[in-house]
Amino acid sequence: MAGANHTFATIVHDSPPPLVQVSGTHREMGQQIGESCRENVQHSIRNARIVLENAFTEVKLTWAAAQSQALKYLPFAQERYPQYVEEIQGIAEGANFASHALHQHRCI
Repeated sequence: MAGANHTFATIVHDSPPPLVQVSGTHREMGQQIGESCRENVQHSIRNARIVLENAFTEVKLTWAAAQSQALKYLPFAQERYPQYVEEIQGIAEGANFASHALHQHRCI
């Protein structure tokens, strides 16, 4: 937006992301990642929601509307990259989160 004053900061984490060894199908690997990184996944989705809510005045997009928009891309992703869609669904299952929220997070 013209005239908008933005301040961006780099987020620095105290520890590196966890290293998770997985095996199996893409969905099974996703489930293993989701189970091992459950708190990280849930935290990331909560943060995405907060960021979107805080940016509402500029982007005019609610969480529900973002979900609706993200789901429009799902058939294309399933057609072109079904293995990654399966992995994302597995991550959501392993993290005890709705898969549509994780798809939305990937689109945002």
